[in-house]
Amino acid sequence: MLLLNEQHQQLNIKDVKAELKNLDGIKTPTREEAELALEKYYKQALAIEGDKYHFKAEFVSDSAMPSVLGDILAEIKKIICGVLNGASTTDEIIDAVLSALSGLIPGAIFISTLVKIVVKYILSTGITNFCAV
Repeated sequence: MLLLNEQHQQLNIKDVKAELKNLDGIKTPTREEAELALEKYYKQALAIEGDKYHFKAEFVSDSAMPSVLGDILAEIKKIICGVLNGASTTDEIIDAVLSALSGLIPGAIFISTLVKIVVKYILSTGITNFCAV
């Protein structure tokens, strides 16, 4: 799995995972807060990629965003719940979330503050509850 920082430099996955294991200082987010973090994350990563390749991408309208973000969270759920279960460890959950995000977020850009919110939401919800149909 390849993750890049905001300057398009490759990140050390072990360092990223270590950072995501220590989320005690982060308030437990609601689903809505996790979706808003995904919105901001996606938009920032898209803007970073746009700057790199000299294009500008815009969403048709902000009112369309909730359905788009719900789709991203649903896609994360589909990806990680296919490989995880109630016995999955925190390490396995973090691996699966990072793998899903690296494939969904433009340019595999890793924005720590926003990823932490998404990971904290999934971990605090519990993989069994998060994956429940």
